[in-house]
Amino acid sequence: MDADIWVMGTRLVGALLIGSIVGLDRTFRARPAGFRTHAIVCMSCTAAMLTMVMLPRWTSSLEINADGASRVIQGLVTGIGFLGAGVIFKDGLSVRGLTTAATIWMTAAIGILIGVGLWFPAILGAALTLFVLTILGKLEDRLPSEYHAHCQLRFAREKAPSLAELGRLVGRHGLEMADVFQSLIDEGRYLEFHMMVRGKSPDASQSLAEELMEAPGVIDFRFSARGE
Repeated sequence: MDADIWVMGTRLVGALLIGSIVGLDRTFRARPAGFRTHAIVCMSCTAAMLTMVMLPRWTSSLEINADGASRVIQGLVTGIGFLGAGVIFKDGLSVRGLTTAATIWMTAAIGILIGVGLWFPAILGAALTLFVLTILGKLEDRLPSEYHAHCQLRFAREKAPSLAELGRLVGRHGLEMADVFQSLIDEGRYLEFHMMVRGKSPDASQSLAEELMEAPGVIDFRFSARGE
């Protein structure tokens, strides 16, 4: 049993570390599913698989059919997936609830571990999850990350810049444009640009906004930062 505890513990901690490493890139690029979400999802999958690996050994001493128990677990995992999806929603350009959905899935995996009597990985998984949500949550806020925002600009049509001129304007503030499209509105009187901008700091959008407030032909503009 001591060997089993060592194996289960190292696998859960390994899942935490590897999931975190993958999530670091997503956090840096300001993607909705970041550092903590990847860590918790990786741990929850490991916990579920530990249940399946240890289940035959646990049921061998009891009058329980391992195949029937595995089908119950599969049904629980599927049902919890739908529950987790229900807490994810899009707020403008931001996607919210991903970490909450991941913790729901992890809680389900912990509940399964408790249900089959694997107390050590259940308690360790709960402790690691709280560690991710609290300690690593503070670390995530301090990690360097790219700034991504949706930018909407409206110009009087006769004073609207070309795409090249707009690119130079944005570039002067350390930002890059992506996914640009433009449209004429209000019977062709105004030209609107919609695009994603990215840079190293949100201060860049502030300096761009200050220049846009003084630029001729600008009717209005809006920045919407993307986050989780």
